[in-house]
Formats: sequence, C-alpha cells, structure tokens
Amino acid sequence: PRLDEEVAKGVIKDGMLVKVAAAMQAANELAKPVTIANWSAPLTAILDNQTGTRVIPASQTSGV
Repeated sequence: PRLDEEVAKGVIKDGMLVKVAAAMQAANELAKPVTIANWSAPLTAILDNQTGTRVIPASQTSGV
C-alpha cells in the first residue's frame, strides 16, 4: 500500500508518522529506496529486504 494513503486513513500515526515522513523525504531527495527497520534487525536481513518497510521514491512509483 502507498504510505501516504495509510497516513490519511490513520493507520500510520503517532511516533511512526515521524519515521514514515522522514523516510519518504529521504527517499524522494535521494531518489533511492530507503528502509525503515528495527534497530536490532541483522544488517544482512535489512539489505536483503527480508525485514522492514521499504519506501520507494515518488519518481519511481508513477502509476502505482
């Protein structure tokens, strides 16, 4: 699902809203995907997209 839609529906709120907003801004400014993950998750799992939430920049999601 699109993160902006989840925010609008109130699914993403409180402390997670700050993390999602920062991730969306970073992804858009870098024009690269970023991942929101637990600090204790193994780095290899994060890099292999086995855990966390991957945020794709808006420029790469047209039509999604």
